[in-house]
Amino acid sequence: MFKHKKAQGISVTTIIIAAIALVVLVVLIAVFVGKIGPWSEKIEDCTEKGGTCVANILECKQKGALNSVLTKTSCEKDSGEDRPICCIPVGEQKNENI
Repeated sequence: MFKHKKAQGISVTTIIIAAIALVVLVVLIAVFVGKIGPWSEKIEDCTEKGGTCVANILECKQKGALNSVLTKTSCEKDSGEDRPICCIPVGEQKNENI
């Protein structure tokens, strides 16, 4: 009356690949959200980048024409509203008289 049918399920290989993909996804999300403790703190640290905290963009440009401005760094946390911008030198300005 009843015929025995073989059940078709998900193979072990598929389950293992799905588990690895899930772990990789969680790690990527943690990296991009910046929730990996010391690593994210180092990324945000202005002095780690070789910069100094300044009050505004004009102050950064006065330090050198080739300086770069970054926000969302440790300057906002450490200095508050006084010096919220990280000013990083990216090259040397040549003084050539043409």
